[in-house]
Amino acid sequence: MSLNSKESNTFEVKLKKPSVERVLIVGEVTDQNGKDVEGATVEFKLVNILKETKTDVSGNYMIEIDLNELKVSSSEGELEVKKRDCKVKEKILVGQKSILKDLKLDCQKKPTEAIKEPEKQPERTTSSPGSGRGHICIKNLTKVSIIIFVHNKETKAEVGRLSLDYRQQEEKCVYNLKPGVYYYVGGDYGIYTGEVLVEAGKTETVRIR
Repeated sequence: MSLNSKESNTFEVKLKKPSVERVLIVGEVTDQNGKDVEGATVEFKLVNILKETKTDVSGNYMIEIDLNELKVSSSEGELEVKKRDCKVKEKILVGQKSILKDLKLDCQKKPTEAIKEPEKQPERTTSSPGSGRGHICIKNLTKVSIIIFVHNKETKAEVGRLSLDYRQQEEKCVYNLKPGVYYYVGGDYGIYTGEVLVEAGKTETVRIR
């Protein structure tokens, strides 16, 4: 590069032309198993020069660059090959007319860890009702003592287990249940099997005969 002064503080910049004006870069792109990679994007960058192409069915590519397009003298460029999330970069010296550069595209991915969902906690039941929740009460009108199970149909979690003595024909409840959800109610002997929709602030009563 030479600088010729025309007047004070003004310079004319001339680039010294490289001995090689046109460069042809060719090569083959393969994967980690040595198989040809079709449709990979091959990109070459050299200062202000940017050339791009794609590999053919045999994994071959060809890029031609004109060094006369350079705005700043340089002889080292960067060759990048990519396909989906896989990529590889190589430095290229453009000192000859023809450059052979084969590239290996390693697309192996590390196995991703399965996302562990937090365990769903069973709903809390108490001996007395709370505001804004729903309740299910069971009344035993049979001639046998029974055990009733209440499950949240959505989460499959057991939210209540009631032991009912037939001699007292007593009524027991499962309080503070999530409203807008169906609950499965089932007995020991198949005496009652069904679903109950719980509503906020309401008590659903199931009589078992």
